Amino acid sequence: SAFAQRACVVATTPAEAAERLRAAESPWKAAHAVAPRQAGVVFMFPGQGSHYAGMGRGLYESEAVFRAAVDECLQALGGEAGAALREALFADDPAGLQPTAVAQPALFVLGYALAQQWRSLGVEPVALIGHSVGEFVAAALAGVFSAADAMRLVARRGALMQALPAGAMLSVGLPAEAVAARLPAGLAIAAHNAPASCVVSGPIAAIAALRTELEAQGAVTRPLQTSHAFHSPMMDPVVAAFEAELRDGGVVLRAPSLPIVSTLTGQRLEAAQATDPSYWARHLRETVRFSPALHELQRSFDGAVLLEVGPRQTLATLARQHRAKDQPPPVALASLADAPDKETAALRLAAGRLWALGATVDTARLAPRTRARRLRLPTYPFERKLFWVDARPAAATPAPGTDFASPPPGPRPAPVAVPTVPSPEPAMSVSPAPGHGARRPQLVTRLRGLVEDLAGVELDAGASFVEQGLDSLQLTQFALQVKRAFKVNLSFRQLMESLRTLDALAQHLDEQLPAEALAAAVPAAAPP
Repeated sequence: SAFAQRACVVATTPAEAAERLRAAESPWKAAHAVAPRQAGVVFMFPGQGSHYAGMGRGLYESEAVFRAAVDECLQALGGEAGAALREALFADDPAGLQPTAVAQPALFVLGYALAQQWRSLGVEPVALIGHSVGEFVAAALAGVFSAADAMRLVARRGALMQALPAGAMLSVGLPAEAVAARLPAGLAIAAHNAPASCVVSGPIAAIAALRTELEAQGAVTRPLQTSHAFHSPMMDPVVAAFEAELRDGGVVLRAPSLPIVSTLTGQRLEAAQATDPSYWARHLRETVRFSPALHELQRSFDGAVLLEVGPRQTLATLARQHRAKDQPPPVALASLADAPDKETAALRLAAGRLWALGATVDTARLAPRTRARRLRLPTYPFERKLFWVDARPAAATPAPGTDFASPPPGPRPAPVAVPTVPSPEPAMSVSPAPGHGARRPQLVTRLRGLVEDLAGVELDAGASFVEQGLDSLQLTQFALQVKRAFKVNLSFRQLMESLRTLDALAQHLDEQLPAEALAAAVPAAAPP
């Protein structure tokens, strides 16, 4: 039977399942209520910088559909090129995926194969969106070009970019408009990722100088794992060459069969754009407008679950930052974690979350039972029988003169002696010192205020920071603010692992802070 309240847990043994079911904060457990109206699932494909060593290896070993799709892509490259990409993709050396000529086709392979794996589980997207090179995966799934042509185009795109001089990219925790106003010549906004997050691209020395300047002004920045300055003037020399590849390389372009929201225009991709080679050439040079595209996606597919189909959860975190005023953040899920040995479990957890949210998922294909047996257990079956409880007959009318206050006959119980406590002197009125637990609501309020000042959103105290849209830059800045406000040691890793919610962080501070320290950090409550 399909119920509105659903929960799932991912485990490999009965003991592990029991432990994770009992744990209040297990990352391998999820529970949701099915929404009254299902708006479908949107596939999001990440771009360069999200890769990790050995990505896809765990799924390649365990999932036949995923393996077949990977082999299809590698065969499209040909013998030596396909073999070299396979070796770099599944190797443990993270440096193997750093070159642009390798990273871009590797991301295409993983995104395309993972999308085919999701479709084999019955998850069909209602729309697609891709960040930079991720839009090529979306276009291949929508039939704009074949998977083989897309694989060759992405490999050519990466090779052209690889031949350019090296550059750098910097993620900045500020609105794109504010950063663009202070950029010197040669630097460009490469990506408008969220309302308060963007990426700057350009020469290495200029990026280093900008980072020093921004951090001196209190902004949080983070260099990206890229070898070149994508989506900047440094890409101009290869735009014409890539357009010629599309025009003269025998690539057939078609109108998309599924809705694609373009991260080049921030609007839905039209047939005329999808079939124009100049669109895909401009795609590698101009700004990635992911934030405007996501707003368009929310308008067109309100309530849709956003599923990141690729490594890590970069886009899912960015998507959660696009919350409307007084509304919860969008529901965004990640397909994978950040290590090959976690891929199979991460995929099953994502599928369980989709199912718990009400999406159509063929759960039987996730863990086929080769020795399944049906057991008749002594539990109550749902027999669909209706039982009506008749009303009680009316009580007889009491006889006149009946005393309803009189107790029934019988021995009375002995009175219980209650010790008396002397009243305090009326002139003395002393408030008890706050103990552990009594001040946690104040701490939660203070912490919520710090987050609101930082990110402009009010968090749910019981949900994790990442699930509510805070990214690594914002969590780093939040950790610094908490350390300044409460004079305690707090790391970014703690906020990602053991102190993942406002409630958990407030409890930690309550246990660490002496009673007198709270008065300076938390203002006293106003009298009613």
